[in-house]
Amino acid sequence: MPSAERPRPGYRMTEVGTIPVDWEVSTLKKISEKFISGGTPDTEVDEYWDGDIEWTTGVGVTSYLIKSGQRRITKKGLKNSASNLVPKGNILIVSRTGVGKVAMAEIDIAISQDLTGLIVNKTKANNDFVLWQLLYRTGQLKRFEQGTTIKGILRKDISDFLLPLSPLPEQEKIAAILTKVDEDIQKTDEIIAAAQQLKKGLMQTLLTKGIGHTKFKKTEVGRIPEEWEAKHVKDIAKVKGGKRLPKGEKFADTKTEYPYIRVVDFQEGTVDVSELRYLRPEIHEVIKRYTILSEDVYISIAGTIGLAGIVPEELSGANLTENAAKLCKIQGVDKRYLAYYLNSERGQHFIRIQTGMTSQPKLALNRLEKIPVPLPGMTEQEKIAEILAKSDDKIRKEREKKEQLLRLKRGLMQVLLTGKVRVNVDKSKKEAVA
Repeated sequence: MPSAERPRPGYRMTEVGTIPVDWEVSTLKKISEKFISGGTPDTEVDEYWDGDIEWTTGVGVTSYLIKSGQRRITKKGLKNSASNLVPKGNILIVSRTGVGKVAMAEIDIAISQDLTGLIVNKTKANNDFVLWQLLYRTGQLKRFEQGTTIKGILRKDISDFLLPLSPLPEQEKIAAILTKVDEDIQKTDEIIAAAQQLKKGLMQTLLTKGIGHTKFKKTEVGRIPEEWEAKHVKDIAKVKGGKRLPKGEKFADTKTEYPYIRVVDFQEGTVDVSELRYLRPEIHEVIKRYTILSEDVYISIAGTIGLAGIVPEELSGANLTENAAKLCKIQGVDKRYLAYYLNSERGQHFIRIQTGMTSQPKLALNRLEKIPVPLPGMTEQEKIAEILAKSDDKIRKEREKKEQLLRLKRGLMQVLLTGKVRVNVDKSKKEAVA
């Protein structure tokens, strides 16, 4: 082995890569008590279904924590089929239809033939550590996939799957560290969900009742405060469309001075720049009239219809997709208020009415102009927009926190599950040491 490839002192090369010398490589079979197979009760027998036993297929594994099944089956359904119950706290491996996905059963759950239950021998390995190792190595699991119409992993390949195992006390520490980070991610998700629910309630109240009003009237746009007006988009803004790339042309291979905003870039009332595309100068020259400014409001009119928002200052002047329109030369309306209204439940209702029901829905520009808009005075518009913007700021900060935690989790998995960084098992406090 060339010196450049030699493991550092205290490490050795194995079938699963370089690991510490006091770690071992084991198969799932060696550390398991048993594997559990699954099956599906006869779907034509009613008494097998809608019982008290949670049951799932591989499609139902949408998270690595399984808290409910896709359907419920009866005791008769379980008894008279190949389905088996995997007790709470054990591992599920999707071995067909979604091969490679791994999860922990947080409830007792019956499984279909798409899954294999893994009962870990607790004297040989820590259950959570094994789960984290499998989650880290789902790509390796997927390599065993075979078949044409229905792809799957053979039980033998699952049994023989290799994992690096640290000494049991270290496994427990590693699992505890990763679980703690994941709990922080889940708490952040809960905060985001609560903030989104609060914003939804605020939008419902503020965009229909306003601030401090006691008298209301019926209008085309619905019940609104007496002091408000009801107008249409065409009364407050010019509606203009975007432009597709010329036929046969492609986006630039590298970043240029000419960003091109697509519907997929619309996110939470602004623009997600992570996957932004760019135009070559000569292509921009051809479609340069179809741009959007930060003073405008965008709205998607094809594909996912009704996404509204504002382009950030740094993207002012970017080209706009033909699948979106811009509301420009806005008069007497706070642009933030207008974007919030279009994204509100009432705004989306009127967008759906104007879109209509067709095989390929599209919001025509002349129909977009007809959408009614409730209008408070400018001062109240600005107050409403400011309150909702604070909710957005809260959601945005929590999402940034979640992204940081996800990066931390990925980094910890990479170094802890391979032994690149060791955890100190001699102290009661979890501590990583090189």
